[in-house]
Amino acid sequence: GGGRSAQLQIEAGGVSALLVTKQITLDLNNLLQEMRTMTRRSLASLSATWHVVPQEMDPMHSSTLFDSAKPPNGMILLPRARFNFSVSGTALEGGCAPEDDPNGICCRSKLCTGDGSPDCQCAVVGDEYFGVDVQFPWESQPQRNHVKILDLGPLLIDQ
Repeated sequence: GGGRSAQLQIEAGGVSALLVTKQITLDLNNLLQEMRTMTRRSLASLSATWHVVPQEMDPMHSSTLFDSAKPPNGMILLPRARFNFSVSGTALEGGCAPEDDPNGICCRSKLCTGDGSPDCQCAVVGDEYFGVDVQFPWESQPQRNHVKILDLGPLLIDQ
């Protein structure tokens, strides 16, 4: 008694949601309008080919200059130095290339086949890893591993 129904059309590969509400607020109306605009184009009209989406860092303005002979109270001066920046993302998405694994995060266990085996204790299984993690300014695409010698400083650090 009193039930209602809705008919939704979802194209192949699509995702849908049904919102039931008693009141549409201004924020909700704005969100629905934005979603309506974004989904106007059908999925079938888009390429199914996967592409890496380039990332770009927002510039950060330098802080106030300081007198290196008199660092502010509670801070110490670190002189200009070369820093070996080496980091690897451990996102579950994507895989890992053992030949490009500077920080030893790739799974090398024979128990791990990528099928979700309960015996596998690895975080990263598989080979395709480009596009996973972030892209630093010196890189051409997002990637799991990042290695670069950085010229840093001088800078102040809390004691």
